[in-house]
Amino acid sequence: MALGISEAQLLGLFLESVFWGIQLVTYISCLHTIFGDCDGVHAKRKFIAAVSTVFLLMTTLNEGLIVHNTLDAFVYYEGRGGPAARFATFPPVNTVLRAITLGLTTMLGDGVLVWRCWELHQRRWLPVAFPTLLWLTCIALGFAGVITQLTADRTVIATSIEIRHILTSYWVCTFVLNLTTTGTIIWRLWGAEKKAREVGLDRYGTGVHGSKPLQVSGESRSKIMNAIYTVSESGLLFTLSILACLVTHTTLPNALYPASCVLIQAAGIAFNLIIIRTAQRTRQAAAHARSNQQGVSLRNLGSMEESRDSGTNEHKSATRTYTPPKAMGVFVQTSMTSYSDNFKPSR
Repeated sequence: MALGISEAQLLGLFLESVFWGIQLVTYISCLHTIFGDCDGVHAKRKFIAAVSTVFLLMTTLNEGLIVHNTLDAFVYYEGRGGPAARFATFPPVNTVLRAITLGLTTMLGDGVLVWRCWELHQRRWLPVAFPTLLWLTCIALGFAGVITQLTADRTVIATSIEIRHILTSYWVCTFVLNLTTTGTIIWRLWGAEKKAREVGLDRYGTGVHGSKPLQVSGESRSKIMNAIYTVSESGLLFTLSILACLVTHTTLPNALYPASCVLIQAAGIAFNLIIIRTAQRTRQAAAHARSNQQGVSLRNLGSMEESRDSGTNEHKSATRTYTPPKAMGVFVQTSMTSYSDNFKPSR
């Protein structure tokens, strides 16, 4: 049974209302994480709060537009064809505004993702050259879609043939961008994790003088591994939402309406969850480290005495001189959470 445009719009209103509530909760929790749990306000925290606020404002505007259009079609419209005819003949300003809010939200989410990747690679442009090109392509396609809607002789909606190829290209580009950029971030973090294991850093960032392999499960996960899990979970939410829009657009066009309603909220939710979950895992690791501080100190002291007696100072030197790349600290600490002093190697 085909999904009609009226049913699709009602389903989109329901889903966006549910996910808007989720985003509001994560937004409040994100602000509490940034400003409530730390003393002082860092510049990066202001930036993170501003981005999170923009996400909420854009999605709130889109939610208001959906409510307005639904009331217009089901309550106030008295013409022929009923709500389905009204949804297909809305004034251009209604459809264009919804297209703009969706486009700006996804572009902002993609831009923040590329920025994180750029910071992680010590602000080098080569690793983010391809994602940046895709991001600029998405911006160009978004402008092309809006211009097409404004200059068309009739109302152009998401399922219209006039912008079908533009939307297909847009969803493909943003999906590839999210997939490749998230993969690049995880690969970079995993490389740092392997280096940390090689020089013998434990999960708290302190030196481990011994030959025992590091554990990476349960409470023994390092901070970099926690960052990998956080990026994977939140990135998967946003990427799967984009994939749903791409699949529904090519197979069941009217289903794009509820899928895009979920996507516009998922962008802000994924951003907030990275901040919240990283802060939670940082606090858990810090609490666990404090509870075991005395035992860890005694073990390290015994290992240091043993190394000093045996003359094996090379391993200790390697452990003490390992310093994660500056951008690695920026990503794990600042761009993802407001706890900027938690990830420091021993010296």
